[in-house]
Amino acid sequence: MEMRTILFYGDSNTYGYDPCGGRYPEKEIWTGRLAEKTDGKWKILVNAMNGREIPADPGGRRRLLDLLRKAKEEKGVDWLGIMLGTNDLIYVREPRAVNTAGRMEVLVADIRREIPDLSILLMAPPAIGSYDSADPELAMLHEESICLGSLYTALSQRYQTACVCTAGWFVPLAFDEVHLSGEGHRVFAERMAEILEKLLP
Repeated sequence: MEMRTILFYGDSNTYGYDPCGGRYPEKEIWTGRLAEKTDGKWKILVNAMNGREIPADPGGRRRLLDLLRKAKEEKGVDWLGIMLGTNDLIYVREPRAVNTAGRMEVLVADIRREIPDLSILLMAPPAIGSYDSADPELAMLHEESICLGSLYTALSQRYQTACVCTAGWFVPLAFDEVHLSGEGHRVFAERMAEILEKLLP
């Protein structure tokens, strides 16, 4: 079986940010753990940064498209796993999942039109907070992030992409209720390994 190459494009939860400071060791981040679990079947590439949002302006989307074309040509990337949306909810005055999903739809439409042979795995990010969060804002963000999962699922059906709703996994979060804990990265990698196995031809 030919090895597949997937580029995970994401924010701090793909980068491996540790809210206690710095970054988790690479082998403990879910992408690092995933690379070990899928050795011989998938090559895992990562492009992630703290605070990243869905590119909302044409220039930002164009830069991402250029990056993806280069990744296909130089590194043989045939899958894009994109997990964004958390910061789009956090850094706005009135967080609405429907607005975040709308930005993602514009981006997915651009990728589909400009790079039609690139397979897409649309990933709804982990749910923020909980319904029981002491902070009312986190409780509200939890509801919106759960809603984002269903909106991404519907979006994936419209654009015929693969999709995974990680918001429904309820993976362990760190004390800030936004970032994956060390255990959360382990659980996330376990679930993602199952997803990638299903994507193999």
